[in-house]
Amino acid sequence: MTAGWLRCHDLARRDGPVAALAELYRAVPAGAVLVGPAGHAVRPGPAGPAEAVVTPEPLRRAGLVVVRARPASARPDPATYRCWLVGLSWLRLGVSAGLLDAARGHLSGRLAGRQPLLHQQLVKGELADAVIEQLDLRAGLAGLDLDRPAGDRLADLHRRITGTDRAVLRLLGAAGFTVDGPGLAGYLSELLADVYLTS
Repeated sequence: MTAGWLRCHDLARRDGPVAALAELYRAVPAGAVLVGPAGHAVRPGPAGPAEAVVTPEPLRRAGLVVVRARPASARPDPATYRCWLVGLSWLRLGVSAGLLDAARGHLSGRLAGRQPLLHQQLVKGELADAVIEQLDLRAGLAGLDLDRPAGDRLADLHRRITGTDRAVLRLLGAAGFTVDGPGLAGYLSELLADVYLTS
């Protein structure tokens, strides 16, 4: 199972959340759609003819659909759902690592005076904080005991991933918030946490 989550992490880092979510769905029974506490699910598209679709435009363009279902009928057993949430955490951590990669590339190509922004002390400090937080999150995920409920711990990990992503996106300036830039990956990642961890 851990190898699959690491593969999902690496795919999210390299190719983004849509490709990683498709990989995560390969681990669930064929045709199953995992539904969050409020009755929504995010999955690769297209939508089926009988599904109630509530997909915002940026997600449609990315190839995802958000569907509404009855949570009681669509929710898998607690152990399967816990595995899904852990896999989703690895996916989001991979997206976060990809955002950090994008920030490093962006900042190394922008100059302040004659130096790349990447060499500015405050910028280096922000990047170092993000790297440390991601390493700590990775250690927390690796140490989860799948035989016991970890709802509060997982929710905390997801909040921290969101906070780290928002800090990294600010380093990208306006590019961090446009739909055709890294901001979309951060938005999709945060949406996944909202759908699957909140009611």
